[in-house]
Amino acid sequence: MTGFERLNQTLSEIYSRAEPFETRFRAAAFAYVQFAVTHPNLLRLMYAAKHHPEASAALREVSCSTMQTLTTAIAAAQHSAEVQAGDPQHIALVAFANFHGVATLATDDLLEGLLWQDAAALSIQFAWQGITAANEIPSSASRRRNPR
Repeated sequence: MTGFERLNQTLSEIYSRAEPFETRFRAAAFAYVQFAVTHPNLLRLMYAAKHHPEASAALREVSCSTMQTLTTAIAAAQHSAEVQAGDPQHIALVAFANFHGVATLATDDLLEGLLWQDAAALSIQFAWQGITAANEIPSSASRRRNPR
């Protein structure tokens, strides 16, 4: 659990700062990718342990803290009109997917010469533009399901 605890502490400290949400969002996203690049084996172990069938309840709980922190921060930013309306959990999940994706590509050496810092910056910019766009994110009830 130490890896998740260290990561969660770093991200919680960033989100607790008295700064605009955009500044905290960008710093936390960059910190996540930096943690992954600095500790690639630890990050793989963290997620492998989390998804193991015999993972403890305590591990599952601490592993969800990153997403809970981001969801709470997004909900607060929505309240102050810094982030568009929509389900904060869905917005957090998609934003996190951007950062985790860059982290995975970077740690697997799949960025094809692009520096991880530049890939992270692009991902953060795209995510920020997406969550602050003027249009509300549609709910799942208002979309048709794609046939499989």
